[in-house]
Amino acid sequence: MGQQANLYGPPGSGKTRRLIHIAESVVRERGPAALGAVTFTRTAARELKERLAPLVGAQNHPNLDLVFPHVGTIHSLCYRLIGRPQVISNKQRAEWAKSVGDVDASFDGIDRVDWLDTFDLGDPGRSLAASALSTYSAARQRLLTLDDGWMLLAQRDPHIAPLESVIRLVKSYEAYKHENGVIDFEDMLDEGLRERLPVEYLLVDEAQDNSALLWSVIRAWRAWIAFTIAAGDPYQAIFRFMGADPSLFRNQDGGWSTIDDSHRLTDDAARFALRTLQHGGYADDPLLSTWQGVGDGSVQDGSSFYLARTGTLVEQMASDLYEQGIPYAYLSGRKGPLGPEPTRAWRAAQELLSDDSIDAQGLLSFAKGLKRGTLNPPDQRWIETVAREDPTRRVSRADLPWSGALEMLINRLPNAGYYQRVVRGYGYGALIMPPATRVGTIHSAKGREADHVHLVRNWGTLPGRAMLEGDMGEVCVAYVGASRHRVGLDMVDLPLARGIDYPFPSRATVAA
Repeated sequence: MGQQANLYGPPGSGKTRRLIHIAESVVRERGPAALGAVTFTRTAARELKERLAPLVGAQNHPNLDLVFPHVGTIHSLCYRLIGRPQVISNKQRAEWAKSVGDVDASFDGIDRVDWLDTFDLGDPGRSLAASALSTYSAARQRLLTLDDGWMLLAQRDPHIAPLESVIRLVKSYEAYKHENGVIDFEDMLDEGLRERLPVEYLLVDEAQDNSALLWSVIRAWRAWIAFTIAAGDPYQAIFRFMGADPSLFRNQDGGWSTIDDSHRLTDDAARFALRTLQHGGYADDPLLSTWQGVGDGSVQDGSSFYLARTGTLVEQMASDLYEQGIPYAYLSGRKGPLGPEPTRAWRAAQELLSDDSIDAQGLLSFAKGLKRGTLNPPDQRWIETVAREDPTRRVSRADLPWSGALEMLINRLPNAGYYQRVVRGYGYGALIMPPATRVGTIHSAKGREADHVHLVRNWGTLPGRAMLEGDMGEVCVAYVGASRHRVGLDMVDLPLARGIDYPFPSRATVAA
């Protein structure tokens, strides 16, 4: 068994940056083939490879996976090690669900960009087949039997499928995979841990997010690797629904080192974040006394986050920002009202209104922004033809047969009233530049920071119940939410919010 070192870094201490420096040293001294690095997301893996590429003259290489074959998510590394077998698709899952009588089942799986941001425990709209597969996956990630996994989830989720149905459906699902020669993501891990990862050093980023199954893969690989370095913060293990738990990282073999103080949080903000942990029950870990906040709020970029525990509360905040005419986007990457296509259509319409002419490409953008059928088909086809033949051709408003109805048509564009409010408050640039304000769940903000954070105190009904029942995972979520800001943290009480308020420590506002 190789050696493992564990690096503890509190919020804003630069955990990933420290691992990058270690990775650079390995690549310089031993070459890219000696480095194994596990990231939590594909984006993080790509950024690491791009950072390392100049060290070996590969900055212009068309495929960095060939240069750094052992850098990626655990799933991607397992997938390569086991020979890239066919993975069951969402279409196949739906096909299987129909074969067992669940014709309404739909699956969008892990490929969704916003899968974390939209997660909400106990969605009553889940189908029986989808609920069974979710339960099966959760049990496997925790290395539990199906019966034990079901019992654990049933304590939190009143909408979980009955155990007898889950057992029956899981047997059918396994038979379907076997008959069609496909595997799922848990199979990928089960098979991947039996393979040897041929590296000398293995770096594990965001280690606290690993489930028991993911840790079993790391331990199996580590047996053949001289040095493994795992970095993270056990108390930012907020993906409990995927099997993460602070104790899984905290109880790993090897010694512990603290990376640094928090350069994001001020001293007051750090103490508030720590009190949030201690108030929730995490009071005895000596790691929590090894750091303090050393930020002073001097590094600012004008950003702000509006964060809530559940997607429903996020949408309520987004609706308020919309009505106030505040430019915003979603932390998850999901398109909001300031998407490029609708804003381009509205700006083109304003140009036509003010200048009495517009280039053909802009006119086409306006036409595409309207609901299909708003313009007469011949007029629509004419615009498309002109834009195709000469996108820069100026088209006069007087040449448009519907020009007298232009203002009415503008008001029919999606979000037209919102754009008017945004422009009045922030100017036209707000329809072009990325918004400084982002909205999302606490989960979607993990690993990110902003000058100011507006955190909804309401916890939503289901996670609120879990919190009242002593679910320590909710303490970690509160800790993450309370540690995203550089300058100020405001607790928000949403009107008409349904759920249960989280009992944060007494201080309601933290500012530099």
